[in-house]
Amino acid sequence: MRNLQRGGLLIATALVAVLSAHASTVNCASATGVITYGVANTDSFFCGNVVFSNFILDAVSGGAGSVTIIGADYNTVTGQVVLNLDPDLVSDQDDLLTYQAAAFTGFKITGLDASIGGDDAAMDERACLLPVPTSGPSAYLCPKGTQLGSIAIASGDPDMPVFSNPFGYIGPVYVVKDIGTGPGGSESVVNQSFETANDTPPVPEPASLLLLGGGLFGLGLWKRRKA
Repeated sequence: MRNLQRGGLLIATALVAVLSAHASTVNCASATGVITYGVANTDSFFCGNVVFSNFILDAVSGGAGSVTIIGADYNTVTGQVVLNLDPDLVSDQDDLLTYQAAAFTGFKITGLDASIGGDDAAMDERACLLPVPTSGPSAYLCPKGTQLGSIAIASGDPDMPVFSNPFGYIGPVYVVKDIGTGPGGSESVVNQSFETANDTPPVPEPASLLLLGGGLFGLGLWKRRKA
């Protein structure tokens, strides 16, 4: 009987965990739009703890002419925000995309991962602390001394970290993506995962303070008795 009860409890616990994890992901309905080559995009939208803005697209080699923001999701438990983009590139096309991501007041961005889908596609990505120039000899490069990290990935690779910093950044992070396809290739999915965390120090709960006080009181009594 006890084994049956224990088994039922384990199943119920697992079910609650699955339902909680499922319910923790929130779809951000405002995270849609089209970024057009040669047109300054002044729109901004937020998802979870992150605000996205200042999207700029440059078609380097016969790109599709636009990139579609197809959605974003926010995990209320982990603080992760996933941005999904569709470059819609085909054989031998190349796009350069830059945008800004900033954490809400009281939060910070602690990491950035990326992955791409498609076939015979690749992406170089950089994350910077300052705005990225889009013209001149340093176009699409992080200003000197401001690069947080960079990666080079191909279609089929798992999520790869662009940068990770447990201390995080409160100010904006500027992202540069160079997305391209080989002969006969295609690219239709780019996923961007931002890790966020609370930037304010945790306030001790009353129960924790009571427990700490009781422990100190007990330690004092023990020392007195020992003396």
